[in-house]
Amino acid sequence: MGRILLSSAGTCFIPGVSEGDIDSPAKVREVWGLELAALRDEAGCFVLTNHPFITGRPSRTAALEQVIVQGLEYGDVGVTSLGEIAEHVRSRALPPRTLTPPPVDPEYRRPTP
Repeated sequence: MGRILLSSAGTCFIPGVSEGDIDSPAKVREVWGLELAALRDEAGCFVLTNHPFITGRPSRTAALEQVIVQGLEYGDVGVTSLGEIAEHVRSRALPPRTLTPPPVDPEYRRPTP
């Protein structure tokens, strides 16, 4: 399996939580496209999470379609789901991995803005 474009149903805007305005679809399209290109250059995995209350708008859906087309035009990028990736990984019967969390100073307090 080569590079993967992963599309699910993003933006960092959450109504009532996030501050600021929602970016224009053109800006979002540019950012998504640049991120896809950079991750492709690194042989990475582009995971884009979209929320229907934002990306379900016609202009955002068109921007998402353009990013998917961009990925497919590379010729070495695929579109799949998280379920298909999980199935692929399970089929390889890889040994389990464990990660040791880094040490954390219990006295650390995040600075307030």
